[in-house]
Amino acid sequence: MNRLSAIVLGAAMIAGAANAAEVRVNTAGLTASQVRAAIASASYQACKEAYKGDVFADFERDGCVDNTYHASLAKLKETQTAERAQLRQTSATSR
Repeated sequence: MNRLSAIVLGAAMIAGAANAAEVRVNTAGLTASQVRAAIASASYQACKEAYKGDVFADFERDGCVDNTYHASLAKLKETQTAERAQLRQTSATSR
């Protein structure tokens, strides 16, 4: 996880383009549990901003946070997999 410098949480996917919020989480030097905690906190922040002023914010925000958190973890895993594949390709080419 140290190789990944930042992951972007886009509540826009969940909340809709009109209420889009984006938060960057710097993951450099963090442990896996610290990254998950930072993503959870950022997910809450993004969804809180996305639903600001919405009468149903309390009801909708929890689902937004959950969806954003899991989507962000999936994107992080996807990015890590791509980085590993690129490393394998680079090391195979240099042999």
